[in-house]
Amino acid sequence: MLKLNLHKKDMQKGFSLIELMIALVLGLIVVAGTISLYVTSIKSSSVVKNSSQLSQELGGVMTVMTNDIRRAGYWGEAISGSDSRLNIFNGLNILNAGDCILYSYDTDSDGAVDANEYYGFKLNAGTVQIRTAGSTITNCSDNTDTWVNMLDSGLINVTTLIFSSANSKCINVTTNEVAVCSALPTPTAGDDIVEVRYIEIQLDGQASADTTIEASITSSVRVKNNRVYTQ
Repeated sequence: MLKLNLHKKDMQKGFSLIELMIALVLGLIVVAGTISLYVTSIKSSSVVKNSSQLSQELGGVMTVMTNDIRRAGYWGEAISGSDSRLNIFNGLNILNAGDCILYSYDTDSDGAVDANEYYGFKLNAGTVQIRTAGSTITNCSDNTDTWVNMLDSGLINVTTLIFSSANSKCINVTTNEVAVCSALPTPTAGDDIVEVRYIEIQLDGQASADTTIEASITSSVRVKNNRVYTQ
């Protein structure tokens, strides 16, 4: 018969201090790696969330601006054969080094420019504002105008808003000359001019929670209503 012979010292043998320390170090490495992976995952998720929110918010503002600016100069009382030179809604001004645009259009089709028919957009204190009421298209700082924030400045910081009409084209109907408006030969008094207006918009912003997250959007708006005037 086979006898099992165990020594007492064999039964009491366990891990040595060095083995325990090695196991502890390996365990700490695994835990540290897991924590690092978790932190990286959370940070990446936050970046994606903030970046997506920034692009979505700026895109929404750009859509509102392009759609509204396109309506500038609409004249509700105009009928076939109307003299477009008499359109009192055709004023459009880009002011404050290009960060503010003012215009009007006939919302209620009564032929008169009412206080709630003065519109515009401007950059102010890191956000884009829309004008819902006013009294002029020549002053972006009139305290009697009503301006409303379009973005939450706590989430989005707008760094750039620029409007430009540099690509607008002018046609001298009298002489048949066509050029970018700034390059059109000086008309003679009495010449009829048609201005086909293009507004270029640049909108840049960053996430307030992480300024390294940035986005930039550009758009070109063809104003539906041409400006017609006599030199």
